[in-house]
Amino acid sequence: MAVAVWLALLSGLTTFVALSRHAAVSDARDRAGQVVVEAQFVRGELSSADAAAAASVFRHALFDVQASDAAGLRAVYGQMRDEPRIDERIGAAGEGVVRLQQLGVRSCLDADPSAGSAGSSGSACADEILTELGQLIPRYASLVSAGQANSQTGDSVAEAYLRAASDLVRDQIIPKVDMLLELGGRDVDVDFRRATDGAVETALLLLFAGGGAGLTALQVHYWRRSRRVFELRLLAATVCLLAAGGLFAAGALAQQARVQHGVDDGYMPMVTLAQARVFALQARAEENLDLMSLGIGTEYDEGLDTAVEALGYDAATGDRLPPGALPGRSGSLVLALRMLPGDVLDPAVEGHLRTWLTNRNEVVSLLGSTEGTDAISSGANSFERAARLTAGPGADAFGALDDELAGGMEVSTQRFRDRMSTAATPLTFLGLAAGVLLAVAAGLVVWGMRRRLREYR
Repeated sequence: MAVAVWLALLSGLTTFVALSRHAAVSDARDRAGQVVVEAQFVRGELSSADAAAAASVFRHALFDVQASDAAGLRAVYGQMRDEPRIDERIGAAGEGVVRLQQLGVRSCLDADPSAGSAGSSGSACADEILTELGQLIPRYASLVSAGQANSQTGDSVAEAYLRAASDLVRDQIIPKVDMLLELGGRDVDVDFRRATDGAVETALLLLFAGGGAGLTALQVHYWRRSRRVFELRLLAATVCLLAAGGLFAAGALAQQARVQHGVDDGYMPMVTLAQARVFALQARAEENLDLMSLGIGTEYDEGLDTAVEALGYDAATGDRLPPGALPGRSGSLVLALRMLPGDVLDPAVEGHLRTWLTNRNEVVSLLGSTEGTDAISSGANSFERAARLTAGPGADAFGALDDELAGGMEVSTQRFRDRMSTAATPLTFLGLAAGVLLAVAAGLVVWGMRRRLREYR
C-alpha cells in the first residue's frame, strides 16, 4: 500500500504545482503586471500633463501668426479641440491611482534617503504611497490652473506656478509612482520565480523516480510470489507513471521557456518604452519652461539635455550617443528600438525626435540673438518667433514622437499580456493530465495488490 499512497501523494503534489504555477503566471499578468501597467499609465499621464501645461501658454502664438487666415484659425481651433485637455490627463492619472488601490498592492520598500517623505519612517508601503498620491495630484492640478490663469508671454507669475507644478510632479509625485513601479516589479519577479522554480521540478522528478523504484520492487515481489514475469496492472501503473513524468517535464520546460520569453519579449520592452516616453515628455516640459523664462539661466537646458541623454541621444545633434556614454546602461529609447520590432515601435520615431531637436536648437539660437532668420513672421522679434516655432513646428514634431511612443506602449502592453497568457497554458494542462495519470496509477496498484494478495494467500 505504501507505493499506492506514494503515487496518490505525488498526484496531489503534481496537481498542486501545476495549479500554483498557473496562479503565479496569472498573477504576473492580471495583478502584479497590471500594477506596473497602471503605474506607468499614471506616470505617463502626469508627464504628459506637465509638458502640455508648459506648452499651453504659447498657444496664443499660433493665433497671432494666423490671425488674418480664417482657414488657419479653424485648423488651430480643431487641433486644440482634438487634443486631450490638461485637466483630463490629470483626472485620468487620478483614476489610475484609484485602480491601483483596487489592485491591492500591499508590499513595502525599505527606507531610501532619496525617496523623500514616503521613506522617512523606515519604509514606504503601497497604501501610504497611494494615499499621498491622492493628496498630491489635486495640489498639482491647482498649481497648473493658477499658472494658466496667469499665463502671458514671459509672465513671471505663470512661470513660477508652472515651475512649482513641474517640480511637484518630478520631485514628489513621479518618485512615488516609481516606488509603486518597483513594488509591482518585485511582485512580477516573485511570480516569475514561482513559475520557473527549478528546485520544485527537481524534487518532483526525484519523487517520480521513487515511485518508479517502488513499482519495480512490487513487480519483483509478485514475480517471486507468482513466478510470473509481469503483473499487468503494475505494468500499466508504471506506464502511467512514466507518461505522467514525461508530461510534467515537457510542461515545465515549455512553461519556463515561455515565461522567459514573456520577460524578454513582453515585460522588459514594455517597461523600457514607458520610461522612454516619460523622459521625452520631461524634455518637452523643460523646453517650454525654458522658453517661458526667456532662456535665462541653464537649469532648463540642463534638464532637457539630461532627459534626452536618458533616451540615448545627443540633444545638440540628435544622434545616438556612442556606446559607453551612459555608464552601466543604454538609453531607454535606443534600447526599446532594439527590443521591439518595427510593427510595434516604428524606427521612424528617431526621425521625429531629430526633427523636434532641430526645431529646439533653432529656438535656442533665437533666444540667444536679437536677430534671426525664421520666415514664419519676419516682423516679429526673436522671442515671438521662438514661441511660434515651439507652438507650431515643434509641437507637431513632438506630437508625432509622442504618438509613436504612446502607440508602441499600447501594443507592447498587450504583447506582455499575450505572452503571459501563452506561458500559463503548457504546465496547466500537461501538469493536470500528469496528476490524473498518477491517480490512475495509484488505483491500478491498489487493484493489482488486492487481486494478487487474495490469489496467493
